[in-house]
Amino acid sequence: MALPDDSKAGSSAERTLEAALSEYTQLSEEIGRRSTAQQALVTVNATVIGAIGGFALARHQPVLLVLLPVLSAALGLLWLDHARSIRSKGVYIGDVLAPVIWTASAPSVFLNEKRTREDETHRAWRLISLTPLFAFALACVASLFIASDTVIVHNETHFKHIELRIGVWAALLIGLVLTIGFIAAMIAHLRAPGSEGS
Repeated sequence: MALPDDSKAGSSAERTLEAALSEYTQLSEEIGRRSTAQQALVTVNATVIGAIGGFALARHQPVLLVLLPVLSAALGLLWLDHARSIRSKGVYIGDVLAPVIWTASAPSVFLNEKRTREDETHRAWRLISLTPLFAFALACVASLFIASDTVIVHNETHFKHIELRIGVWAALLIGLVLTIGFIAAMIAHLRAPGSEGS
């Protein structure tokens, strides 16, 4: 027995709405997980800087400071990767899923989403949401300067073995390359369309 056309259309619309809501839920949960990971990366970065910096200063081991730009830049790049993924999922939700759900008479799902997007357009919110990104950049650049100064000042006195000198200079060079890469990625992130700092 054939169903009336209205039943087929209603059933199809219900399946489309159900699929869109399911996908929205999955993407929202992933955004939440990635946001939590970003917060953890900021905490880890601050802990690493404090632990390595404190240990190096307390034990008079300036060679350890060359680790800071490497670790800060690497953690910053991970933070940016999460931000890029959060942004792309948010754009997909806004451009693809929201119209489907909105037109299928389920706009209440997006009331909070709409408020969040409106908040993100305010300049003050954007500056606050970018604070971790600038903290990583500051940590990278500052630790790179401190580490390079330490290596230059203590090159002859602390690094008597040629292998240690080569290792320290190699770590400093890796830190420089990672810091430049992080700053370039940060600029690209900030210039990307729809950048809210994620």
